[in-house]
Amino acid sequence: MFESDPKQLKQERKRRIKEGTSLNNKKAPKEARLDSRVAFKEAKKNYRLANKDYKLHKGPQATARGLFFKQQRDRAKLEKQIATTLYKRAKKADDSYIPNRLKKRAKQSARMKARHDVEKTVRDNEILGDWVQARQNIRQFKYQVNTSKRALNAVGKLSKYSINHSYGQLNRSYNFIRGRGYTRTPKEFSWEGKLSKKMKHAKKRL
Repeated sequence: MFESDPKQLKQERKRRIKEGTSLNNKKAPKEARLDSRVAFKEAKKNYRLANKDYKLHKGPQATARGLFFKQQRDRAKLEKQIATTLYKRAKKADDSYIPNRLKKRAKQSARMKARHDVEKTVRDNEILGDWVQARQNIRQFKYQVNTSKRALNAVGKLSKYSINHSYGQLNRSYNFIRGRGYTRTPKEFSWEGKLSKKMKHAKKRL
């Protein structure tokens, strides 16, 4: 009796898993899952019993009997590994399996929430953008109003200067024609000065 060859067991495990997967692919997903579940439970039970027998019959010294039960345990362990892998793959491939449906719903909910959050962020940014634009429009309007006021004030001052300047020119020309020289009539002798004196006298009488 010889001990099990680990390399040989590994090769057999890979081959058996490949064959079992190919066989399950030919079945309906639910059927493959249920059949794999039965095989997994059986393999798990057999390994537990084989391991128990090995512990019971092994002794301090290596014996043919102990080696036999060790080989039986190694074989049961191989079957359990193969059955476990096939059962996991069958569960994953079955969309009707409740945990798979729950995971699918959770993923859909997560995607919907992520999409909702993105849309909400976009809406918030649009609202914020509209608010910023409105603030900019208000500031632009105030700037235009202030600019218009300054322009009107400048025009008023320019008009007043132009009127005074034109009157001064006419007054000088009038005095020149009268032979008084090209000078402006002093304020106290001009119509402005005379009118100011009359108004003062009128106030005194009152």
